[in-house]
Amino acid sequence: MADGVTSTKFFLIALLLFTFTAVTSQVATTNNYASDEAILITVDQSGKGDYWKIQDAIDAVPSNNAENVYIAVKPGTYTEKIWVPADKPFITIAGAGPGETIITWSQGGEIYDTPTFTVLASDFTGRTLTIQNTYGKGARAVALRASGDRAAFYDCSIKSYQDTLLSENGKQYYSNCYIEGAVDFIFGSSAALFQNCHLHSTADEVGFITAHRRDNASENLGFSFVGCKISGLSKTTLGRPWSPYSRVIFALTHMSNVVAPQGWDDWGRSPDELSTVYFGQYRCWGAGADTSQRVKWARELTFQEAAPLMTSGFIGGTYWLRQAPTRFKSISALRSSNVTAAGNN
Repeated sequence: MADGVTSTKFFLIALLLFTFTAVTSQVATTNNYASDEAILITVDQSGKGDYWKIQDAIDAVPSNNAENVYIAVKPGTYTEKIWVPADKPFITIAGAGPGETIITWSQGGEIYDTPTFTVLASDFTGRTLTIQNTYGKGARAVALRASGDRAAFYDCSIKSYQDTLLSENGKQYYSNCYIEGAVDFIFGSSAALFQNCHLHSTADEVGFITAHRRDNASENLGFSFVGCKISGLSKTTLGRPWSPYSRVIFALTHMSNVVAPQGWDDWGRSPDELSTVYFGQYRCWGAGADTSQRVKWARELTFQEAAPLMTSGFIGGTYWLRQAPTRFKSISALRSSNVTAAGNN
């Protein structure tokens, strides 16, 4: 009997992994709509790079930038508040690894005052670095505010306690990221796909992973977690509705026993408001994935319902997700662009 149960378990896991690979293949084969060449800027605290500070490198990019700019940040802890303005698209900031390149600040208070790292520009990419707000308990303390359209983050660690990640607007993609917090630690009004991410709750009692906002059912917005992992220190819910049309799904995700049996929190919403909330899960597994005690307004999704939210098509990623550049131009090309731009003003 035990062998039969084990065989069935492994069969189901294999089925989930096969399904996950099939429905996410679009992400891996997205078109590189931009050139694979970029202008390289290096940031190094030892003084061996082009700049000592990350913000100085961003400031060097001209307004209305049309070039791919790759800012390579050497290992170190950078105590900076980073600001990528709206008129500087096509910037990548890449560290040497989440444990090697750490961008940190400590500030609590109003949401828009606190972020360690703010991205207002479109077509931004973050790679292999840590972004953290170390303020801790007692106030909102955003680590990353991603407010520009077509933002992507790969192999990043994003950490705070309350309101860690403001995925505010537009289309966003998070791949193989570690995201840590306790209260509404992934929140906003974007259409965001989270693939192979690790969500870790540090709540002392019952935490809340997500708080999504969508103003009406016609908006193609929501948070979609595919092939992710949930762990934590204590019980947590999968999320609560910031608005009556909030949309969050978890698919093919391992949920440890930290996920509370009810799954979701109503945040004081009326029954009418909860009837329009779209919270659900598809083929999740682990001790916390049992849906038998879920709130009545949560959904167990069919493949047909989940599939449109599980691939890069949900965020239009086929047209804008791109690989890391493989060819680089000197920073002198950027300085030439600055001179040309200045001469045209």
